Amino acid sequence: MKIILITGKRGAGKSELAKLLSSRIPVYEMSDYVYREMRKAGIDRFDAITVGEFAKRLRTERGNDIVAKLLWEDIKGLDIVVISGARSPEEVEFFRKNADVLVIKVDALPEIRYHRILQRARPGDVKSFDDFIKKERLDEELGVGTILEDIIIDNNYDLGVFRLKVENLLKFILDRS
Repeated sequence: MKIILITGKRGAGKSELAKLLSSRIPVYEMSDYVYREMRKAGIDRFDAITVGEFAKRLRTERGNDIVAKLLWEDIKGLDIVVISGARSPEEVEFFRKNADVLVIKVDALPEIRYHRILQRARPGDVKSFDDFIKKERLDEELGVGTILEDIIIDNNYDLGVFRLKVENLLKFILDRS
């Protein structure tokens, strides 16, 4: 099994990368598994801070690789998948023990990421720079900044440049599969 694991900070372009890859490869979002666990716990508020605090508590109680283990049950046996939203080195290590993994980090400057978050206006996204910083700290506590990537995609420019980079990356990945 081949896993393309996408990581990066909030607003860097992980979802955009996953969307572009989804035309050729099935995509799974790790946060969907956090939301599922929140619903099981009776939590129906999905703003960025509540989700971040729940994810931290979930990982503290059940291990830093728990989200990877939950997702694994849905993907084991597939040939190739994209998984977006890895937040800890333990999640990466879990997947590496079970599959051939390529870790792609999408990177962008904080100011650009904050502006994108405001523009996309997803339900639950932060609305202030203070909340953006708070969510950044929660993600750092999970270990997102310590994940070792195989490839970094710089996403500090416009969508056209990013799409060109992704097209080249997709060709590279599919040629290796």
